[in-house]
Amino acid sequence: MNENLPSLLVHVRHTQPDERPGVADRDLPLSAHGKHHIREIAWEMYRQFGAFDCVFYSQFRRSHDVAREIVAPYTEPQRNMTCFIEAPLLNERNRGGAFGLTEEEIAERFPEFAQSLRKPFGEIRERYPNGENLWRVLFRVSHFAEKELPMWTGKKICISGHWGTALALRYALQNHSYADLMRIMGTEHPPHGSLLVFEPENGRMVLREKNLLYEKQSA
Repeated sequence: MNENLPSLLVHVRHTQPDERPGVADRDLPLSAHGKHHIREIAWEMYRQFGAFDCVFYSQFRRSHDVAREIVAPYTEPQRNMTCFIEAPLLNERNRGGAFGLTEEEIAERFPEFAQSLRKPFGEIRERYPNGENLWRVLFRVSHFAEKELPMWTGKKICISGHWGTALALRYALQNHSYADLMRIMGTEHPPHGSLLVFEPENGRMVLREKNLLYEKQSA
């Protein structure tokens, strides 16, 4: 493994799921389009980062599917050396009764909740109906970071995740303050599928690259 490249991938971001009536969200597999997309992304990641030593993923089936697809470009010895770890603490935010709804639909079905999101710090404090608020996500993802990431001290870390989970990992890795968190939420809007790359410097993790995006290039 090239020491100048990330050796750990924390991957909880997935591409398009295969929507199936009656199947719980966490059990939905990737769609055929989703698999094709992640295979293209996997080659781009491999060209830039090489092979990862370890891949963490959430309990969602499609997150597991993505983790396995990421190593498709690896040589057989590289695949055999890569470890895969399921981490329930990395599950994306539970949106409860608002899952799959647009902002307009949320406002129609849960008007009080929609209004509360507009209050100061509402995006962090307010809990989705029968779901989680961002504070809860920050708490459990920070617990993951404290428990699992110290063993990777001195190594670069690449993160691909949903905005809430990626923000929580960034919050934990860089010891951000509450004010830092609010500033990031208010000023940064990373595109879906973007990556964050951290590297150690003087005993702390520094964000070196952010919003690296791999999309299919037009012919």
